[in-house]
Order: sequence, then structure tokens, then C-alpha cells
Amino acid sequence: YILLKKRLGDFGTRFIVRSFLKVTLAGVVMALILKASFVYFPNYNAGKLCADIVIGVASFLGACYLFKVNELKEFLVWITKKR
Repeated sequence: YILLKKRLGDFGTRFIVRSFLKVTLAGVVMALILKASFVYFPNYNAGKLCADIVIGVASFLGACYLFKVNELKEFLVWITKKR
């Protein structure tokens, strides 16, 4: 890392670390919500699996929105732009 930084200069390490921490925190929020779902609704079937997938995706995206993850904004612009 040090040699690469000397050769290339600053390549946004602070931004990368901050973004990594935000996404990690969003993942922890998602994990806690899914853990609660497993504890309070312990029966396993296809409907529960589908519901857990939707809950996981929604909670992760919601946490990313709350933590203002820049990559989420870029992803939404990419999804919504006309092709």
C-alpha cells in the first residue's frame, strides 16, 4: 500500500474507507433485522425465504440510504437512466 501510494499519489483512501465502513454498518443493520426475523418467525418454508430476501434487500438499501452511501445514489441513477 505504501509503495503504491508513493508511486500513484493519493487515490482516495479516506473516501474508500469511509464508504467501506458505511456499507459494513448497513450490512450489520441488515443482519440484525434478519436475525430478529429468524427468532420471532422460526418456521422455514418457501414463503418465509422469499419474505426474508425482500426484508434483507429492503433493510440493506434503507440503511444505505440513511447512512448516505454514495454508491447507492450512483446505482439508482444508473438504474433509472434511459437506455
